[in-house]
Amino acid sequence: MIKQQKGITEHLLCATCDNERLQKNETHLSRVVFGIHSLDLSRVGRIVPVPGYDYKKVKNALLSILWRMSISSRPDFRDIDLGAKHEEAIRLALLNDTVFAEEQYPILLTAPLLQGQFYKDLIVGPDYARFGSNRVYRCLISGLVFTFIVGSAPLDGKAKPFILRQKTWPLVVAKVEEIPFLYDTFFKLSRAKGI
Repeated sequence: MIKQQKGITEHLLCATCDNERLQKNETHLSRVVFGIHSLDLSRVGRIVPVPGYDYKKVKNALLSILWRMSISSRPDFRDIDLGAKHEEAIRLALLNDTVFAEEQYPILLTAPLLQGQFYKDLIVGPDYARFGSNRVYRCLISGLVFTFIVGSAPLDGKAKPFILRQKTWPLVVAKVEEIPFLYDTFFKLSRAKGI
């Protein structure tokens, strides 16, 4: 029996790259996300350290998601365009299983709360913004906002304490009202569900 992938699919990679090179990273990322889901985020502080992650596997898994969104032909990902330079740099690093430096394509993590509740099953397509001289891509996956900073400009000092690092990865817990790109989406959802 052949296992079929669920959800939106697009053939982008050979079986070896998809099932061997990248799968170990994605499996680990999934475990980390499910570990976050087990936390009662409505009862923790504003900053929560993400427990039990392998820096290289998590960062490579997340950058492989960003890279695939950039090379995808699906209209859902039309706002994600890393450009040839960054697409190739990430592709080669993933192919060679390279460890990215902490401030190279930094990633931030936020858990949005809607009226004090964390909705772990929500997915919102990616968007694009500017952060200083760099580009920022954000998407909501499994209820968590992943923010990718792409560019050559030095990382803004305000973001530095919150990026994924070898030894620490702070999860920022925030009200959805504090996350403008999500606010409209959550507001529409809450009205539809009568919340």
